[in-house]
Amino acid sequence: MLKFELDEFCWVAKTRLSSWAGFQERLGMYGAISAEHPSDGTLTITFAPEGRETEPLKEEEIKLIDWLLENHEEQANAVTAAILAEYPTIRRSYLDAYGDEDVDDILPEISSVDELKKLIGLYNVNIHQVSKNSIPYVGYEFGCAWDDEHGLGILIHEKRMIKVGYADTAFLLWIAENDAENSR
Repeated sequence: MLKFELDEFCWVAKTRLSSWAGFQERLGMYGAISAEHPSDGTLTITFAPEGRETEPLKEEEIKLIDWLLENHEEQANAVTAAILAEYPTIRRSYLDAYGDEDVDDILPEISSVDELKKLIGLYNVNIHQVSKNSIPYVGYEFGCAWDDEHGLGILIHEKRMIKVGYADTAFLLWIAENDAENSR
């Protein structure tokens, strides 16, 4: 079991998830690059990034954390597939806004996870207290080459992608709550 500590408003733990090794190391402030070498998968797990009191974790909440730890490899595959599928749209929106010469360096055309690893790095996994069928909604917060300020965020339930957006997509509770309510 991970050692969670109260970090002002939420419970956090450092861990290493091997499924995220090889991406950019982004342990700096707000997912900034923290090393030239690839990540070994070290990141922060945050339980209930919004909307929960600070009382110690309950048994059912620990089970949500355990679910992630047991299923992070399958989720990593689903998350990277979703990013690769969304990447052309992200790239196109930046091309429209900034023009070809500025974007090609930070948003090259890519088609594989190995190419994606050079552009993003996971720094925080948010396990929401919202769950469905005892499976938590999980948000993945990335630093990315194309947006130092807003980053990249994914919200997922099991292997179903809920939303790909800026980093806040990963920790905004209302997105998970809306999906849990509307998919019943």
